[in-house]
Amino acid sequence: MRNVLIEDLLSIGNKYLAANIASRRARQLNAGERPRIKTSHIKPATIALEELAAGALEYRVLPHEPRPDRRLYPAREVDEEIAREFKERERFIPEELEAQIEKEEEEELRES
Repeated sequence: MRNVLIEDLLSIGNKYLAANIASRRARQLNAGERPRIKTSHIKPATIALEELAAGALEYRVLPHEPRPDRRLYPAREVDEEIAREFKERERFIPEELEAQIEKEEEEELRES
Protein backbone atom coordinates (compact mmCIF):
# COMPACT_ATOMS: atom_id res chain seq x y z
CA MET A 1 0.00 0.00 0.00
CA ARG A 2 1.10 3.56 -0.58
CA ASN A 3 2.04 5.95 2.20
CA VAL A 4 -0.67 8.11 3.71
CA LEU A 5 -0.54 11.76 2.68
CA ILE A 6 -1.87 14.74 4.59
CA GLU A 7 -4.47 15.13 1.82
CA ASP A 8 -5.87 11.73 2.83
CA LEU A 9 -6.59 13.10 6.29
CA LEU A 10 -8.35 16.32 5.25
CA SER A 11 -11.74 14.83 6.15
CA ILE A 12 -10.78 15.19 9.80
CA GLY A 13 -10.45 18.92 9.34
CA ASN A 14 -7.53 19.54 11.67
CA LYS A 15 -4.03 18.16 11.13
CA TYR A 16 -3.26 18.38 14.85
CA LEU A 17 -6.34 16.35 15.70
CA ALA A 18 -5.33 13.80 13.05
CA ALA A 19 -1.84 13.56 14.57
CA ASN A 20 -3.31 13.12 18.04
CA ILE A 21 -5.70 10.37 16.93
CA ALA A 22 -2.99 8.57 14.97
CA SER A 23 -0.50 8.74 17.83
CA ARG A 24 -3.00 7.31 20.30
CA ARG A 25 -3.85 4.50 17.89
CA ALA A 26 -0.15 3.83 17.26
CA ARG A 27 0.34 3.42 21.01
CA GLN A 28 -2.52 0.91 21.08
CA LEU A 29 -0.98 -1.01 18.18
CA ASN A 30 2.40 -0.93 19.86
CA ALA A 31 0.80 -2.35 23.01
CA GLY A 32 -0.41 -5.36 21.03
CA GLU A 33 -3.79 -4.50 19.51
CA ARG A 34 -4.43 -5.87 16.04
CA PRO A 35 -4.82 -3.60 13.00
CA ARG A 36 -8.40 -2.90 11.90
CA ILE A 37 -7.49 -2.98 8.20
CA LYS A 38 -5.40 -5.28 6.05
CA THR A 39 -2.00 -3.68 5.51
CA SER A 40 1.48 -4.55 4.39
CA HIS A 41 3.10 -2.02 6.71
CA ILE A 42 4.83 -2.98 9.93
CA LYS A 43 5.29 0.30 11.78
CA PRO A 44 2.46 1.17 14.20
CA ALA A 45 2.45 4.85 13.22
CA THR A 46 2.02 4.07 9.52
CA ILE A 47 -0.71 1.53 10.24
CA ALA A 48 -2.51 4.06 12.46
CA LEU A 49 -2.38 6.69 9.72
CA GLU A 50 -3.70 4.16 7.18
CA GLU A 51 -6.56 3.23 9.50
CA LEU A 52 -7.39 6.88 10.02
CA ALA A 53 -7.34 7.64 6.28
CA ALA A 54 -9.53 4.59 5.60
CA GLY A 55 -12.09 5.70 8.17
CA ALA A 56 -11.53 2.63 10.33
CA LEU A 57 -11.03 4.65 13.52
CA GLU A 58 -13.85 6.15 15.51
CA TYR A 59 -13.25 9.35 17.43
CA ARG A 60 -15.26 12.19 18.88
CA VAL A 61 -14.23 15.75 19.47
CA LEU A 62 -14.86 16.82 23.04
CA PRO A 63 -16.38 20.24 23.70
CA HIS A 64 -13.92 23.04 24.30
CA GLU A 65 -13.49 23.81 27.98
CA PRO A 66 -13.02 27.49 28.75
CA ARG A 67 -9.85 28.54 30.51
CA PRO A 68 -10.15 29.23 34.23
CA ASP A 69 -10.89 32.78 35.25
CA ARG A 70 -7.60 34.52 36.08
CA ARG A 71 -9.34 36.50 38.80
CA LEU A 72 -9.84 33.29 40.77
CA TYR A 73 -6.09 32.72 40.84
CA PRO A 74 -4.40 35.92 41.95
CA ALA A 75 -0.96 34.84 40.77
CA ARG A 76 0.57 38.28 41.03
CA GLU A 77 -0.39 38.69 44.68
CA VAL A 78 0.88 35.20 45.48
CA ASP A 79 4.15 35.91 43.66
CA GLU A 80 4.59 39.16 45.56
CA GLU A 81 3.89 37.41 48.86
CA ILE A 82 6.45 34.71 48.09
CA ALA A 83 9.00 37.37 47.11
CA ARG A 84 8.43 39.16 50.44
CA GLU A 85 8.96 35.92 52.36
CA PHE A 86 12.22 35.22 50.55
CA LYS A 87 13.41 38.76 51.12
CA GLU A 88 12.72 38.43 54.86
CA ARG A 89 14.71 35.20 55.00
CA GLU A 90 17.52 36.50 52.82
CA ARG A 91 20.80 36.87 54.62
CA PHE A 92 23.00 39.83 53.91
CA ILE A 93 26.71 39.97 54.57
CA PRO A 94 27.65 43.12 56.47
CA GLU A 95 29.81 45.51 54.45
CA GLU A 96 32.77 45.16 56.81
CA LEU A 97 32.73 41.38 56.50
CA GLU A 98 32.32 41.57 52.72
CA ALA A 99 35.33 43.91 52.48
CA GLN A 100 37.37 41.52 54.63
CA ILE A 101 36.40 38.55 52.41
CA GLU A 102 37.40 40.46 49.27
CA LYS A 103 40.73 41.41 50.87
CA GLU A 104 41.44 37.78 51.78
CA GLU A 105 40.56 36.61 48.27
CA GLU A 106 42.92 39.19 46.75
CA GLU A 107 45.72 38.04 49.07
CA GLU A 108 45.13 34.40 48.08
CA LEU A 109 45.33 35.35 44.40
CA ARG A 110 48.60 37.20 44.93
CA GLU A 111 50.11 34.23 46.78
CA SER A 112 49.28 31.77 44.04
